Amino acid sequence: MSKRIALLLDLEIEYSAAIGGWCARSSIAVVESRVEAAPVLDRHELCLVVIGLTGDLETAYERVRTVMKANRGVPTVVLARGMGGELGFRLARLGIYEVIDLPARALDVVARLSVHTSRAQQPTAMAALIGDSAGMQELRQRVREAASVDSKVLLQGETGTGKGLVARLVHQLSSRRAEPFVHVDCAALSPTLIESELFGHEKHSFTGAGNLRRGRFEAAGVGTIFLDEIGDLDAALQSKLLRVLEDRVFERVGGTQSLPMTARVIAATCHDLGRLVAQGRFRPDLYFRLNVIEIPVPPLRERLDDLPGLARAAVDRVSENLGIAPAEIGDSFLAPLRDHHWPGNVRELFNVVERILVRGRSGPLEADELEGLLAAPIALEPAPEPGSELRTAASPPDLTPSERADARRLAEALRATGGNISRASRRLTMPRGTIRHRIHKYGLEHLVQKD
Repeated sequence: MSKRIALLLDLEIEYSAAIGGWCARSSIAVVESRVEAAPVLDRHELCLVVIGLTGDLETAYERVRTVMKANRGVPTVVLARGMGGELGFRLARLGIYEVIDLPARALDVVARLSVHTSRAQQPTAMAALIGDSAGMQELRQRVREAASVDSKVLLQGETGTGKGLVARLVHQLSSRRAEPFVHVDCAALSPTLIESELFGHEKHSFTGAGNLRRGRFEAAGVGTIFLDEIGDLDAALQSKLLRVLEDRVFERVGGTQSLPMTARVIAATCHDLGRLVAQGRFRPDLYFRLNVIEIPVPPLRERLDDLPGLARAAVDRVSENLGIAPAEIGDSFLAPLRDHHWPGNVRELFNVVERILVRGRSGPLEADELEGLLAAPIALEPAPEPGSELRTAASPPDLTPSERADARRLAEALRATGGNISRASRRLTMPRGTIRHRIHKYGLEHLVQKD
């Protein structure tokens, strides 16, 4: 990995210390200087310039323009104290990434810098992967490697880690980027419909099939088909999918004509497929067919240094969706986030931020607004409440730890919403079809609201 350097010019001690600590955790070297004596650094290594400004507007503007001319193309952020809006407008025309008015909380400044460096260091598509932790740097490298070839990819990671985002990035950075990207949620489709969804069906091939329908493999063409939650496929479909991957042909339901399978296949699962193979619940030959390039997607609890940038991105995105001004992040807001176990990962973080912002509150985000929004860490074997045992088709010891955590998270959401599937779906930001499938899979029908 090439060396990365941040150049800090004329910063106040508070901000210099906070940014320096973040750079150290992100493996970014720091060079501090006065603007007048700013060193000439290699632009290929320089990943960020931060300039502190006070005083006369014209002098400040000229100082920034001089620095930017010497470091053309490098992300540059200005921390301005008492300069007013006119400077921001003029600097925007120079290509400044952002002007942050002081005073501002040091952690919020760091969060904004984290987002800017993450986006600036990556191609446009890759900018969606926010964070500079070791796990995210490795993930980006694996995505680049996968995008450079045409092999099958298996994404493994917990619910809410962003496997769908990673799959789309592999497609967008590949030679197939101009072709369709077709997403199939295997967990959301009933076993009786998924074969028709994948392969299509001929007219009158079964009751209700009034017209010919082309399936997802045909729709993908020479693009990419993303088989999400592949671990939930039943045995019969596993066998048919294996044949498609081996022979590169398929037939529509009720048809006899063999059609070519030309799409690239990316699969994802929140389960440990190796363990499912050992338990006889997933075909080993299909597992090896899919697992050509394996990309593990790290859980949020293993990349807590990315929380400032992720929280900032969540606030900005949710605020944009709600049509409100983005809030600042207070000093106390991040501490409870770092202490949380994050069973729902990045999806849970964005959901928590949205639940705060829809309240119509004002001022910086502080820790007290998180009260009641962060669920207690889930133990693997908690004592069941009376009448709330997980009555799964497979006995609990046969479930993987992630499945048990997933089942308990779903049970908690159903109890909190009075068994209302639509409300549970919104609470978990999970499609209703997926909710219904997992309710049946984990035997949670007794928690569902009765009509």
